[in-house]
Amino acid sequence: MQHNSVCVPLQSLLFNTSKPFSRSQNCGSQDVELMVDCFVSCFRITPHNNDLLKVCLNAASPTMFHFVLVNVLHRIITQVLSNVTKRELAFIHCRDYTNFVISEVC
Repeated sequence: MQHNSVCVPLQSLLFNTSKPFSRSQNCGSQDVELMVDCFVSCFRITPHNNDLLKVCLNAASPTMFHFVLVNVLHRIITQVLSNVTKRELAFIHCRDYTNFVISEVC
C-alpha cells in the first residue's frame, strides 16, 4: 500500500528509541505536535497496527514518547466524542423533523 511508503519511514524517523527525534531545543513543542500528528494519522490509516503504541508504552522509551502518547489519546478521544455528539444532534434533529412532517401530513 502507498501509505506504507510514507508512514513507515516517518515512524522510523520520529519514533526511534535509540535516537529520539529533535530538531533543536527551541522546537520542542513543534516536534511533539509533529509526532502527535504522525501517530494520529497512522492510527487512522491502519488502526489495527499498534507498533507505535508499543514503542510509546515501552518503559525504556524516552519520556517525550510517553507525553506524545498522552496527547494522541486525548486527541483521538476528544475528536471521537465530538463526532459522536454531532451525529447524536443530527439524529435528534432528523427525528424531530420526521415527527413534524408526520404530524403535518396526518
